[in-house]
Amino acid sequence: MYMPIPTNEKIIETRSKDTEPWIKELPSSVPVKFRLMKTPDVEGTRDVVESVDGSIEDIFTFETFTSLFQMAIKANKDFILARVTTQDESGKLFYSIYQAHHINKVLFRTQPEEGLLHRMKARNPLNNMTVVGDVHYYKIPSDLAKQAWNMQYNDSVGEIIQSSVRTENQVKCKSKRFSSGDWESLLDVSRTTLKSSKDSALSDLFPARTMRKEKRHTRSRSIEKQCNFTEERQSLLKVHAVSMIDIRPNPYYSDEISTKPVKVKNDPEPLTFDLEYFATDDDFLMKSSIREYFKQMSVEENDYVLFTLYPSDQTAVPMPDVAPAEFVPSLSNLYGVLRRKNIKWFVLIYLAVSSVVLNYVVPLQYVYLVAFLLIFFLVFLVVLFTECFSH
Repeated sequence: MYMPIPTNEKIIETRSKDTEPWIKELPSSVPVKFRLMKTPDVEGTRDVVESVDGSIEDIFTFETFTSLFQMAIKANKDFILARVTTQDESGKLFYSIYQAHHINKVLFRTQPEEGLLHRMKARNPLNNMTVVGDVHYYKIPSDLAKQAWNMQYNDSVGEIIQSSVRTENQVKCKSKRFSSGDWESLLDVSRTTLKSSKDSALSDLFPARTMRKEKRHTRSRSIEKQCNFTEERQSLLKVHAVSMIDIRPNPYYSDEISTKPVKVKNDPEPLTFDLEYFATDDDFLMKSSIREYFKQMSVEENDYVLFTLYPSDQTAVPMPDVAPAEFVPSLSNLYGVLRRKNIKWFVLIYLAVSSVVLNYVVPLQYVYLVAFLLIFFLVFLVVLFTECFSH
């Protein structure tokens, strides 16, 4: 069934009504590719970490990355992807790509009443393997995404239309091997050949017979002559027609028309968007500025659950039968630091080493002074850890 191909005038008219084509759904014929880029080196060059096909579906929402990208851009939010690393028993590494807000719900757990955020020992939802190493986040700002979309969208759609129009014109041109005049001249020559062959055969069929003994053979010989005439006429027409077609030069003729189907080039270049590396899961855990950025770039309000930590509320939840008190963020941060296992081990080892130094190394007259300095240094380290983990 022949489907009419839209003209360029119709496309221009459609675009003039909507100056931002990224608002509309992208045609399925135009592919999209996302490139995860490394941080530029000293010379300013950037390497591609991985290329992601936009048609791949996100395992959490079953939406393609292209659809998630369009949702984020429509909401004026930056599009963020996360690259997760897993390792099998043989030591081979596997990489998976997720929408960052969705995978963070697997990687982190919160305790809002205590203002704590925990990095869990999570498994990759795709292969059920434990996540190893750092999770890297890549982003593309919404304004840059809109500019790249507008520049590449028009070129890709226009390329599809121009390719279809060129192919249709070529098929129409190549399908006409002979004009009407060529066929008329070929038929005239064939009629002339047929007439001359017929006259020659008739003259041979009825010669002047003067001898009586040849009369009884006239009928049989005429039948034989008619058969020979029929075969000769067919061979002459066949040779003549073939020779006319073979020696007739035709610049529009191509063997591919009769032996191969017409190939239509309708695969445009994919729309390519570069996402820059900007943080890891450790940065998300330690830095409130990264968590605040993720909160601002959340398309759905359900994604706020990982960013509404207790210290940022500036209000305290009173315990039963206890009068409300003013909330002090530093005390909550200190409590969170002391609950970490690595900090607990550090304090225990520090106290053990300090007791050995005081008992066996420091002279007796300096024990109190050294003990005071060791305690002061321990408090200083705890305060330093508290400030570092709260930002």
